[in-house]
This record gives sequence, structure tokens and C-alpha cells, in this order.
Amino acid sequence: MTIIYTYGIYRLDSRHSANLFSNLKKLINPNTIAFVAGFLFMVFNLGLPVTVRQTFSGVGSSTLYLSMIYIGMLVAGFKPKLKDFSVDVLVLNFNKLLIVPFLVFFILVFLIRVAGLSLSFPALGAIVM
Repeated sequence: MTIIYTYGIYRLDSRHSANLFSNLKKLINPNTIAFVAGFLFMVFNLGLPVTVRQTFSGVGSSTLYLSMIYIGMLVAGFKPKLKDFSVDVLVLNFNKLLIVPFLVFFILVFLIRVAGLSLSFPALGAIVM
């Protein structure tokens, strides 16, 4: 995921410069900072104060519902046209929306059982989606 937010953005940006420092500066964004901070907290087994932890927990538990509302608003504004339903588009959507998620789900369940790992259902769903 961090590659998408760092190297992917760098590759999509058409304004490359010869200066290494300015190119590295483009890789620093809020997502990268949050990832590094979370990684450091995990590695050094650091904890947050209770008030901060409760705040983040509340915000984190609402993201599922907020994302559903946002996706619903996007779908409600979608006006399909007949050209949107060609055979190529339908086959690609079938693969993307049905086959690949089921395949990823079964592979993850198999790996979790073989490796003896525990993963919550919401986390599994987030990985599959």
C-alpha cells in the first residue's frame, strides 16, 4: 500500500527533476507519514494516551459506515448508458467484483488456517475488498 502512495504517485507525476532531494520530497505525504508513525509505534511497542486512543478508536470504527454512505452517494449519482454494458465491460466487472474477491478470500482463509494466524472478519473483508 505504501508503494501506491509513494512510488506510484512519483511515477504518475509528470514533473520529474534531476534533483534527488526534490524527488524524495514528493514522496512525503500524509499517508507516508501515518504509515511510518504506525510502523514505529508497532516496532517499539509504544502506546498512545487513553484519550488519543479512544478518539482514534471512535473515528476508526466509523470509517466503515462513512465509506458506505460515500459509495452509496456515488452509486446514486451514476446514470448508466447502454454503451456502458458491452460484453468486455461485463466480463471485466464479473472478474473484478466476483471471481477475484472470492479467490482472494479462499486463499487468505487457507493461508490463515495453515499458518495458524488469527484475523478478524472485518480485517479479512478489508483485505479482500
